[in-house]
Amino acid sequence: MKTKKFILLAGIGILLQSCFSYDDEGGTRYVELQLTDAFNFENDKNYSVGDTIFVELNFSRYLEEEGFSNLLDVYESTDSEEFFYPLELLKYSAISDSYVFTEIADRFIFAEKGTVEEFYGATARLNDARDTYESRIGIILPEEGSYRLNSQFFDLQSKWNFDKVSIEIIHQFSDKTQEDFEFVVSD
Repeated sequence: MKTKKFILLAGIGILLQSCFSYDDEGGTRYVELQLTDAFNFENDKNYSVGDTIFVELNFSRYLEEEGFSNLLDVYESTDSEEFFYPLELLKYSAISDSYVFTEIADRFIFAEKGTVEEFYGATARLNDARDTYESRIGIILPEEGSYRLNSQFFDLQSKWNFDKVSIEIIHQFSDKTQEDFEFVVSD
């Protein structure tokens, strides 16, 4: 009798274990997409203290997905009205002979479209027509120096939603180098 109860409990345990898989927690509900040249940074290379530089991002809510002929509706897939992306400003340091991360104080960064987020980032928000994610972030330049906008990590991430797919969009530039994002601020 004890053997039958043990086998029954073991069977129920195995059945219940299969109901609690990593898949239910969103483990395999992740899509990675590619996007090219969605960021626009009009760099004049030379600025004065007090000038403002702008970083603009626009991309369609319908994106190509590798292996599929139809476009993926990223809003319908994620239910996310915004995509987060990091926004890092680097300043040249003679001590390290390299560009180092520079924190931007809240009073020197603002959003004309999208939002400025904590942890050095911004969001592109779905526009009123609900067809394009848009962001336009301004950075006021308060001090002299040689700067670089970090162009290597412009990847976008949807807001996480338990019931939807998470999407990461890997951004690439087709014809820009790191030097295209360097500029000098003088008095």
